Amino acid sequence: MATKTETKQSARLTKAERARAVQEVEHSLRMEGQELTPETKADMQLYVAGVISSDEGLERALARHRRV
Repeated sequence: MATKTETKQSARLTKAERARAVQEVEHSLRMEGQELTPETKADMQLYVAGVISSDEGLERALARHRRV
């Protein structure tokens, strides 16, 4: 779960700012020859929409990684 501090910080970002951050992550990964999984892409869209926090998205990605 997101901390109160992280949730407040996410709430300060606009949808456009969250979308830009996601674009930067995707670009960085492509430059390194990596691709996002469909599950991570879906989580990132939830983050952009403000449904989940960045901490929550990270927790989900780590949980998927631990299952592999």
